Amino acid sequence: MAKIGRPEENLYDKWIRGREEAISAACRNGATVNDLVKIIGCGKTAFHRIKNNYVEFSELLKISRDEADLIIENALFKRARGFEYDESTEEVRQGGANGDIISVKKTKKVVPPDVTAAMAWLRNRKRVEWNAPIKTENENNNLNKNVILFNIDPLDDNDGIEENNAVEKED
Repeated sequence: MAKIGRPEENLYDKWIRGREEAISAACRNGATVNDLVKIIGCGKTAFHRIKNNYVEFSELLKISRDEADLIIENALFKRARGFEYDESTEEVRQGGANGDIISVKKTKKVVPPDVTAAMAWLRNRKRVEWNAPIKTENENNNLNKNVILFNIDPLDDNDGIEENNAVEKED
């Protein structure tokens, strides 16, 4: 018995085949679903249907995005730890009878560890230990706030916590 309705078309062949490398490159460059839909030229519904029905397409997206995540993760880790690199600059001076003199100056540069990058790394890798939120209590429509601040002075005797009453003016 024949099927009723529109004939099924192979969406992978229509929209994806031949564009795999461009899609993979876009994913490695951080493309979102909206960006991929524009690159492919199909609608969001067709995109999700292709992703759900064709394992090779979902694997292509996953592998490409994992590559990009790994590159960023390595860069973040490098920045959190700090690093050294060699820099060379060329200086051209007008010389005597033989023409210009080119001198190459080599220097070693040091990038210190970045606290923000280290915190981002730890918040993603050790969520339980490093995602402690600062607790606030709001009263009277945000007019009075009791804010608990963490004191980082190791010589202080109040267990590292002090309370402040802050008052905000309503505009």
